Amino acid sequence: MESRRTRTRAAGPFNLWSVLGVYYGTLQSTGAIESFEPVIFNPTGGDLNGIILIRGSLDQLDALKREDRFIDLMMRAEHACEGLGVNDAYLEGELQSRMGRWTQIISE
Repeated sequence: MESRRTRTRAAGPFNLWSVLGVYYGTLQSTGAIESFEPVIFNPTGGDLNGIILIRGSLDQLDALKREDRFIDLMMRAEHACEGLGVNDAYLEGELQSRMGRWTQIISE
């Protein structure tokens, strides 16, 4: 999940950040995800303020994106923040696999 500046200076987005932390902590403790890591960026003049990196298997993350509570929280976040995105990212072994495929494709 990533977001850009908020539409308002109200506490809503900050309260939602706390709610998400509790929610992802519960998912981690039940094994629904492997882990999560909130990241806040220093101001750069750009639009992106921070992300929450959620780690898990492809099956775990696919199931998460279909869960009603997750969908509701993303709708709340979208209402509170401009430019909300839920993006897939590839790390570690999957990153190496995709980079290998990319290298093969561009060398053709």
